[in-house]
Amino acid sequence: MTTRTVNGIKVPSFNNVSENICKLWKKKIILFISVVNRDYKGILESGPFVPRKDISITTDSNSRVPQEFIPKDPSEYTDRDKELVYLDATLRSILVESMDSNMHHRIKDCVSAKHMWETIEAIVEGTEDKNRLNFLMSEYKEFNSLSGESIKQLLGRYTRLLDEMSTLGKKYSQK
Repeated sequence: MTTRTVNGIKVPSFNNVSENICKLWKKKIILFISVVNRDYKGILESGPFVPRKDISITTDSNSRVPQEFIPKDPSEYTDRDKELVYLDATLRSILVESMDSNMHHRIKDCVSAKHMWETIEAIVEGTEDKNRLNFLMSEYKEFNSLSGESIKQLLGRYTRLLDEMSTLGKKYSQK
């Protein structure tokens, strides 16, 4: 697995080559972002921080109506609010910079790091069957008997290979 340097830090590069590589990248990028900032993983799971203010309404009898939280206007952000909002932007930057050009174009317009992460997962998991089928077709093209393998064992392996390919939508006629 290759890396890219972002702001002097080596970031695991995403290369959508195979299911195993994608899973390895996900593990590495989660580890990487957890080391860079412990809040990043929470952003991927829960979404970006949205600064809010509470609105209380006092009635004529001096009773308070339950608080309502509404998003703050950016001009009302505290320094801490700005830092927390900035975390999502830096995490988006890390994710974008780690992508190959094909994936970069698919996630660059996502509005949050969580949205990017969910898009990446949907793309990777959506292509899992395709990647598996490509692997099986490669196995099929290179299929040979193994040393010391009986005809029965060979036929069993071959049948399992064809069955799995068929399950994924690939059919072979008996010509």
